[in-house]
Amino acid sequence: MKAFSAEQRPRYNDLVKRLRIALQSRHELPNGYTYKLDTKGITLPEVAEWITLERLCCPFLTFQLDVKGSGETQLSMTGPTGTKVVLDEEFPKSR
Repeated sequence: MKAFSAEQRPRYNDLVKRLRIALQSRHELPNGYTYKLDTKGITLPEVAEWITLERLCCPFLTFQLDVKGSGETQLSMTGPTGTKVVLDEEFPKSR
């Protein structure tokens, strides 16, 4: 992907690897998915950093990060038709 600079690529790869591990349950939405996050594997600032980088290559995605007082954290990713296909490839359901 040419969306990232040579300096950004290693950081992106590290963050997406950690995000994949932190994604727990997945709830289907009409135009994407909501994932429960294990924030022991990736911090909230790191999720925000990943979102910032992900927007460079996938500007069609809309992100919503929900953090409850109890510590439960959810990340929603939605977008136009075809978004689920992209998310299924990047974040497969089976873990």
